[in-house]
Amino acid sequence: MAARMPGLSVGLLLGAALLYALPQAFESGADKRGLCATLLAGLLAFFLLEKWATLQCTRRAALATHHASDAILIGAAFSARPELGLLAALALGAHPTSRAAGEFVTLPYRSLAAAAGLACYLTLERPLAWMPHVLVLASAGFLYIALSELVPKIQQPASHRDTIVQLLLLGIGMTVVLYFAVPGTSR
Repeated sequence: MAARMPGLSVGLLLGAALLYALPQAFESGADKRGLCATLLAGLLAFFLLEKWATLQCTRRAALATHHASDAILIGAAFSARPELGLLAALALGAHPTSRAAGEFVTLPYRSLAAAAGLACYLTLERPLAWMPHVLVLASAGFLYIALSELVPKIQQPASHRDTIVQLLLLGIGMTVVLYFAVPGTSR
């Protein structure tokens, strides 16, 4: 089942970004060009962070960076909207970061990630004028992870049955997001 989880994560991450967070940011009245620039800057920042982590760091440091960036995304999402934070936690928790993700050695890094997420949440807990940009940055992270890391995993050759299961999980992920995104359904 773990090999199929990227399908669920892709559905949750793409749905959270495209059906929930980005529409809220663009409906906020913030400058749309500024939000698009923030989205582009966020995508480039995640690309550069990943490049730096893989080229300059040890495997353990790269894993710590990965967990910390996941936690910051979750913290920012919770700060913007509690239900978006829940979706982010589900999506990012459902994708395995590596084969070592279940090993004991990653526990200190997961603790670092939790601390970074809490710090981000406490820092961003009040609604601010720049909250639409926080939503867009979180969306950039969701899109980057889904499209650069997880979609390639579900594009690997698989049996018809596994492909159908992945597509169903992707649809379930998007349906969960729609439940939160459509006004009145999650309350």
